[in-house]
This record gives sequence, C-alpha cells and structure tokens, in this order.
Amino acid sequence: MMFDMDLEEGAPQRPPPAVQVPIVLPALALSRPSSRLADGRSASPMQRKHSVTAGVVSMLERQLDDTHIDSDYEDMAGSVRVEVPIVEEYVNDSAADGAQGAAPAASGPAPPEPARRPRVTVDDFDVLRLIGKGGYGKVYLVQHKETRRHYAMKVLRKASILLQRRQIAFTMTERSILSEVQHPFIVKLFYAFQSNSKLYLIMEYVAGGELFTHMANERIFSEDQATFYAAELVLAIAHLHRLGIVFRDIKPENCLLSRTGHLVLTDFGLSKTALGEDGRTNTFCGTPAYMAPEILESSGSYDLSVDWWSLGVLIYEMLTGAVPFKGKAPQQIAKNIAKMKVPYPNYLTPDAKDLIIRLLRKVPAKRIGYGPAGVANIKKHRFFRRIDWARLEADYECFTPPIVPSVSGDADVSNFAAEFTGQQLPPSVAANGSLDVLPALDALDALDVPAPGAEIDPATAFHGFSFVANSVIMDGSN
Repeated sequence: MMFDMDLEEGAPQRPPPAVQVPIVLPALALSRPSSRLADGRSASPMQRKHSVTAGVVSMLERQLDDTHIDSDYEDMAGSVRVEVPIVEEYVNDSAADGAQGAAPAASGPAPPEPARRPRVTVDDFDVLRLIGKGGYGKVYLVQHKETRRHYAMKVLRKASILLQRRQIAFTMTERSILSEVQHPFIVKLFYAFQSNSKLYLIMEYVAGGELFTHMANERIFSEDQATFYAAELVLAIAHLHRLGIVFRDIKPENCLLSRTGHLVLTDFGLSKTALGEDGRTNTFCGTPAYMAPEILESSGSYDLSVDWWSLGVLIYEMLTGAVPFKGKAPQQIAKNIAKMKVPYPNYLTPDAKDLIIRLLRKVPAKRIGYGPAGVANIKKHRFFRRIDWARLEADYECFTPPIVPSVSGDADVSNFAAEFTGQQLPPSVAANGSLDVLPALDALDALDVPAPGAEIDPATAFHGFSFVANSVIMDGSN
C-alpha cells in the first residue's frame, strides 16, 4: 500500500511470523500484510497489490483525512478515459540543445536539423500477458513486432493520474529518472510515449519475478542470501544517491530478480530528484511499514538516509520473515516506528543484528549510511565481509546469485503471480496490441476533476514524456 501527501511539491524454536490483519478503512478493504502468513504462504498478489493514497494530517493519533482510493485499473469510474489531443515531437534532445546554443552562421550551409528519434506507439507491440497491477495502471509482457524483443510495458491511465495532481509530478519524475539512470541493478527504460488517454513506459522485462515472491517461498533467507541481495541493493541505492535521487519506496515488491538471479530495482513512482539546496525534502510518501520515522513527522524534513532505514527493514524481513514494525492500521504502524524498540530474534548473528540496529537508528544523524562517508561505512560493516564490492559492481555477472529463477524462455511469465498472468486479455488487445479501445467520454466531467486552469492543463500536463533510448537508436531498432 502506498500513501502520499505532497507538502512540497529455519530453527525449530523459531516462532512463526504473526499474521497481520488487512487494514480496513471506510468502504475499503486493504491489504498487503507486512509479514508472511503463518502457514508459510505469501499474501496473494491480488491482496497486496491494491494501494491507497491519502492525505494524512496526523499519522499517530488521528484518523486519515481526504482518503482517496487507487482503484483497480478497469473499475475507475466505469473505465472512462481522458481524451486530450497531443502533439509529440521525437527529437534528439542533446542535438536540439546544441543547435539552440549555437549562433546561426553568417554564411554557408544551414546547420543540420536536430536528429529525429523514431516514432513509437503502442501499435508497435504485441501484448502477450498481464504480469502486474497497480493503483494507476497495469504492467504487461509485450513483444516488439519488428525486432521480436520482449519488454515490460507499464500503462498508466491519465484519468487516474489527473485526479491526484501530485501524481503528475511523480509520474514525470519516474520517467525522467529512468531515462537518465544507467546501472546494472536498476531497471532500464527503452521507450516512453503517450496516447490521448494513457502513458506508456517500455522497460526491460525482468523475468525472475519479485523478491517478495522468492522471500515468501523461502520463508526465511539464510544470511548469505540476505547479504548478497542487500549488497546489490546497496550499490543501486548508492548510485541513486550520487545523482541526488532518493528512492523512498524500498520494499520486496520493488526488487525484481533477473533470469540469472541478480537484483533489479524498479518502480520509481515515489522517487525524488532535485532536492533542496540543503539536500532535503518533506514530501510525505512511501509504504508505511518501510517508512523512516522522520518522514512520519509531518512538520519535519528528511534527506537521503531514509533509504538506508528502509534497507534495514528489508534485511530484517529477509532474515526473520516479518517486518519489524507491524500494526492493524497505518496509524499503529507509524506509532510503532516512532516509539517501539525492535525485537531481535536470538537466531540472528551478531553481525546481522548490529547492522540492522545501526540502520534502524531513529535519529538520522546516528544512522549508518548518513553523511558523505555513509555508504563506505555500510560497505565496511562485517555483515558484508564476504562481499568484494569493486568486483560486484564492475563484473557482477561473474557471481552466481543464491537464487537462480527457473526461466524457460524470453516470454516465460511463470515467476509472476498467476492471478495476473492467468487473466485472459480482451480480444482487441490480444489481436493488435491496442490498449486504447474504450469508448471516448468526457472524463473530466465524469470523474469530477476540477476544470483545467492555470495549475493543470490535461493537454500539457505530460508534455515531454516521450523518450527513446540512445541504445535503441544505435541498435537500429524502432
């Protein structure tokens, strides 16, 4: 589950993990329990994929205010869509910038026009399977018709995004980050484009499925397993932090495994770039069980170290099968994060316990990972004593991960939830790949969206969204 409020813009004696009751809000049943189910099964993907967005005045003592439901993709206001005429130029931005910065020559031939990037639409792809759902759209396995390459296509409904004005900024930031960040443990973006009613992100297909699924299957990771995936995540987070990006939603669902078993961080919908001059921000967002205490302080601000807190929660979860802070409602989770001491099972090794304690310091300045030398301090911790950091980052493929998913081919979806992959695609989608098949309606009226004004104009809200990766152009594929 996700909240956001924009203020700125194996031992026999081990007790089984407790069952967390799904959170219930007025007229809404919610879940994604924060711990594994007691019988060893994971929460069903349909149970944990629903999300809620809410404006929260107080997470500690008062009820949620201004509750907004991120409904299922098809169910939102009768599947209406926003219809906005768009004009997108696929222009090589760097070439265009260079042309703008140069003065026109007094004589001689005119300067060359900026290189045009190939025009891409949803009709260039065959839609094969649904592999995931979120509050604002769906993720499909698709195949490019010409190159026959497989990708993951994230489809976002403009109508849903426009309901929450802050979500426009989140969506555009996600596209911007994915187009600029290149790292082996971060998902790659190849195309971004839009239609009159939807936004499309074409990313690499990471066939090994969610880390959440593998954690549920294993119930409890060994320390070697947890160390390996934590190390790859440390490198991904450190890369983002060097670029001034705070991820803000580290959790097992946002960590995928490649077909060879390496971790790939995905879903940058809550990430933040362009922090203030002091390197801080104060947007309230994240998944409650993984949120740092400073985010929960409505009057405070926070910095990049919130990601290291979330890493501590994830390591604890990998090693124990449950998150350290639980509750029957988000307010109770928040109160526990602020005040509760973490219970550490006696089967944790001293090194694991020490690292988690240091990552879960409630005062950010005392938290390992804080400050300029923070990443180096994490890497030097004895929990990671078997990790060759330089080699892992420079030549990660020479390492055999502790879990290698079973993947039979490029179109294998067996590592994703059957609740999604077992769904039949509508005939129109399966036939030609088109996802714009709903009847056109005046969605702004149907959804009670405020009339477009100076603050938000649907025709320009997603200007600049389109993107084609340089690697695609150099490879000669469209």
